[in-house]
Amino acid sequence: IADQLGGKVIEINKSDLNIVWEYRGLDFLKTPYHATRLKNGNTLIVDWSSNIVIEVSPHKEVAWSYGVSKKSGSEKGFLSYPESAQRLDNGNTLITDTRNARILEVSPDKEIVWSFEGQGLQKIMSPTYAERLADGNTLIVHSNNKQIIEVDSNGKVLWKYMHQDKRI
Repeated sequence: IADQLGGKVIEINKSDLNIVWEYRGLDFLKTPYHATRLKNGNTLIVDWSSNIVIEVSPHKEVAWSYGVSKKSGSEKGFLSYPESAQRLDNGNTLITDTRNARILEVSPDKEIVWSFEGQGLQKIMSPTYAERLADGNTLIVHSNNKQIIEVDSNGKVLWKYMHQDKRI
């Protein structure tokens, strides 16, 4: 559970509701927005206002990170208010870099190997979530345009859903 107000990530035992793991990481965490337990037992954490994605071991050691803690930017190695991240089967990490209006696929060596921003009418604004699908396409939710789109590896928009209400 990503506890934004408490500045921590916790794991709770379902049977007795006790906290079995907690990470505060005072050097990194300010407002953790998203957390996922990885296949290797580590936890992938997105900290929105610290502008960083970190992978933390069960022993609370940082195994990997992308972004510069508490520094926003659009240059290589920087993020601006990321909201979600997904560890891909190939070891790369798909990051929704919200205020930079882009989706990044970052290698373990911190190289950007794929990105999507869109162009013209297909330009994404404030993406909040991205997920790599089994067929290699990427599903993207971007709230300011009130759209959900699916793009292929070349960035071609395959389909989109536009919500008619104020925000999705």
